[in-house]
Amino acid sequence: MDKIESNIFPTFTLALLLLYKSMKNKKVYTVFFLLLLYIVIQSVWWMYSIFDLSSQVFPAEEMQGKKWMIFGEGAVFLLILLISFIFSVRTLKKDFNLSVQQKNFLMTVSHELKTPIASIKLYIQTLLKRDLEPNKQKEILTKSLADTDRLNNLVESILLATKIDDGSLFMNKSKVNISQLVQESTLKLMESNNKKLDFEFFIEDNLMFNSDPESMSSIVCNLVGNAIKYSPEQSTITISLNKTSNALTLIVSDEGPGIPNDDKSRIFDKFYRIGDENTRKEQGTGLGLFLVKYLVEQHNGSISVQKNSPKGAIFACKFNTIT
Repeated sequence: MDKIESNIFPTFTLALLLLYKSMKNKKVYTVFFLLLLYIVIQSVWWMYSIFDLSSQVFPAEEMQGKKWMIFGEGAVFLLILLISFIFSVRTLKKDFNLSVQQKNFLMTVSHELKTPIASIKLYIQTLLKRDLEPNKQKEILTKSLADTDRLNNLVESILLATKIDDGSLFMNKSKVNISQLVQESTLKLMESNNKKLDFEFFIEDNLMFNSDPESMSSIVCNLVGNAIKYSPEQSTITISLNKTSNALTLIVSDEGPGIPNDDKSRIFDKFYRIGDENTRKEQGTGLGLFLVKYLVEQHNGSISVQKNSPKGAIFACKFNTIT
């Protein structure tokens, strides 16, 4: 048995060393599979060694049964080892993708913070150094206010995501005129929008819903804000709200590029954004739809995304009103 133990300890020592180096050098997958191959070969060698030592101890007539026992235990060990490696690789892949998304998130947030701050600073400097006409002053102040709202929304999204992660988000629900809330939230976004877009409203009047006003406003702002961001000039954004006997349905549709089928199952993941981070034109944090999904579910609802015809995307939130 000393021979076998002398193989075991170097094997696991080397395994840990290879795993550490693979993670340090970020060559996780290649080294991980080489490590698996190495351990499989060593396991086969251990079985052979055990069989060889056993044949020297036990009579030949007893070895036939022990041979299958050794091979069976070895096969079970290799199967468990293989399953463990599969789950480990999946976990490493998930962690690696999350790490990349978090890195992109930090880069994006830095840009998202710097851009409006630089704009506000420029506007203030312009007002201080120049004697502008009232109309021009009002235009600059309006743009400054829009950039301030943009900053505030970004900070609110980050704080909200943090509260979700640590479980400290509290829903202060009450009877809310959801029709008025949807209209006011959308009109606020329209005022700060610089694109030439058409908005169509199909909203039933005075619909009451037991909900948290801030959360519902965040849902509307994120969905309509996304629609504005990805909609081309002269296109139409449609917002509809209606209620049946047991459900309240909010639908936001646009005529933008739409959502590829491969991404529909992932767009609600935290930090996930469609496309390549290096070539993407539209900025964002990857938090908006993650927050929307969570807040909708906290209101006993569900959200789905569908293809708009002939182009664009349709986001539908359905809230169960039966409590």
